[in-house]
Amino acid sequence: MKNKSKVGFLSPLVMGLLSIIALTVALFVATSPDKTITASNLPGGVNLNVRGAPTATKEAPLAVYVPTAAPTPTPSQKPAELTATPATTLTPQPTAIPEPPTPTPTPAPVGVVPARLRIPSIGVDAPVVEVKTTKSGAMDTPKSIWDIGWYEPGTKPGGLGSAVMTGHVDGPNTPAIFWDLKKVKAGEKIYVQDQKGTQLTFEVVETEIYPYDEAPLDRIFVTNDDVYLNLITCNGTFDRKSNNYDKRLVVYTKLIKEGE
Repeated sequence: MKNKSKVGFLSPLVMGLLSIIALTVALFVATSPDKTITASNLPGGVNLNVRGAPTATKEAPLAVYVPTAAPTPTPSQKPAELTATPATTLTPQPTAIPEPPTPTPTPAPVGVVPARLRIPSIGVDAPVVEVKTTKSGAMDTPKSIWDIGWYEPGTKPGGLGSAVMTGHVDGPNTPAIFWDLKKVKAGEKIYVQDQKGTQLTFEVVETEIYPYDEAPLDRIFVTNDDVYLNLITCNGTFDRKSNNYDKRLVVYTKLIKEGE
């Protein structure tokens, strides 16, 4: 009985040692990954040809990107300089401005030397003679009470300005050539002819009566912005002491140009 108890005690001890040895071997194998296990390493030439088993491959270490520093330029290397190219300045050329054509001056009308005067509205058709000024400086009158006097130092009928004619209103015992001049109205026509038969037509603009010593001489004789013919005769009351009438009648007319 005593021997059996020793054998039974040793068996568990032996089994434990074997287990420790087997565990040690397994740990050794597991901790040696770089060592290739082949058939020669194993007891009994056991074959490890296991189909489908993947072959262990050592993976390459991950590449680590190391940034490369940019090269520092040497002092001799200068950055490229930008050279400004001056802009080309275009000098404006003066534009030739054509000169306006020189207007051709219109020649001033020269008028005619009158030979006859007709006023159809009052039945006047009389010869025209030249008169000048008296010794006292007044406009003279025709010698005949049937003639009409044109003031020759002044403007010719048809010329630029105011031509002036005069005539008697009466004689010692009879009416004269301009007796009915007071009856002429605005719009009526007066005709002047020269020795060659050239005729000018004037239209009555208005009639005015002034005191003999207050007639507007500038308007009657000097108005020159157009072509005029003004007729003068006596009017009012006759004064035997002065042998003069106290008023003057003036008929203002204006030339009717062609196309009017």
